Amino acid sequence: MGFPARKKLSGGWARRGGESPLEVARRALALPREGPPPVCLLHGEEGYLVEETARRLAEKLVPKAQREFGIEILSGPGVTAAQLSGALGSTPLFGAGPRAVWARGCGLLRARDRSEAVLRLVPDKGQGITLLITEEEVDARLALYKEIARRGAVFRFDRLSDTDDAHLRSLHALVSERLKAGGHGMERDALLYLVQLVGTDLRAIFAEIEKLQLHAAPGAKIGKGDIDLLVCPSRESTAFQLADAVTEGDPKRARLLLQQVLRGGVHPLAVLATLTQRVRFLLQLKALLDEGGVRAASTYPAFKAAFDRLPDAYREAYKAAGKRYRAYSIFGQHPYVVFKMAGAARRGPASRLRLHLDALVKADAELKREGRRAPRVLEDLVAVLCGGGAVRT
Repeated sequence: MGFPARKKLSGGWARRGGESPLEVARRALALPREGPPPVCLLHGEEGYLVEETARRLAEKLVPKAQREFGIEILSGPGVTAAQLSGALGSTPLFGAGPRAVWARGCGLLRARDRSEAVLRLVPDKGQGITLLITEEEVDARLALYKEIARRGAVFRFDRLSDTDDAHLRSLHALVSERLKAGGHGMERDALLYLVQLVGTDLRAIFAEIEKLQLHAAPGAKIGKGDIDLLVCPSRESTAFQLADAVTEGDPKRARLLLQQVLRGGVHPLAVLATLTQRVRFLLQLKALLDEGGVRAASTYPAFKAAFDRLPDAYREAYKAAGKRYRAYSIFGQHPYVVFKMAGAARRGPASRLRLHLDALVKADAELKREGRRAPRVLEDLVAVLCGGGAVRT
């Protein structure tokens, strides 16, 4: 798997937010082959990228002819300090050359006593050996972590964000490269839809991409219809689809999705939270439209241009909610998702949305008081939110 070269951002998704884990992978793979750091730590939630980057880095540091004996992999929490010491101190069977020892998911940076035993084993620069450590979780307070940061290199791979334009641009480039290798393509909006269904875990995304490629005709562009046919949505994405159906005023589809969500084991209060979030987003959008903050636009590019030009004051107003403000604000969502909601926000008066919010509050009280009636309470609520039921106060 390659990582597409970084491109200058122009149009489409404007860069916002933190560094994409794909950019972190590029930095790691840019380490010099000659005179690399003696130790590298790659860690974080994006496990697929951590593993793939470590594999490619080991192959870069050790010439192909020497990899069979020049790369040693130790895996799992059962690996001892003595085993690691033996791997670092072993001599290649066929002469000297650069070597790499990969400690893969060994839990070396979780407990103090274990990390202190490893601390004494970290090789020095110039020994011709690089220790690669990959972990999902690490304790940055440990002396071993600080020593790696001082003498080597640390790369943290956060999970890709489905609301960060920079992350989604990187993901689209990576997926496009993989699809192109198989003679296929995928529109940006189709990728965003796929992310909504399965999340941003790369291992899950590539599993679905492989399935879609097997189904697609040679040279075809994979679209939303192919995804609907083949991709099994997660429980969370089904709840998101329910919110979409309510937003679109489609009671039949909303009832079917509600039944799927409840059968899938999603707690009724979690369903209520998703619907409440959607109504709040619609109220925020309605206020922006009524104030003239954004104008009605029939195309996504026109809407996005207006949305991106909004003064920072609009975004700052929501940051009072603290670290989770993105969950409560339309400014924490991808512009395309906001564009899809804008049509519904334009259709009805703000007073109806406020009545919908009242209905959500009433449903919350009923669910907490009469949990056994949850399906009926939610069915009545969905009917109201779709515009087909009476708003009870």
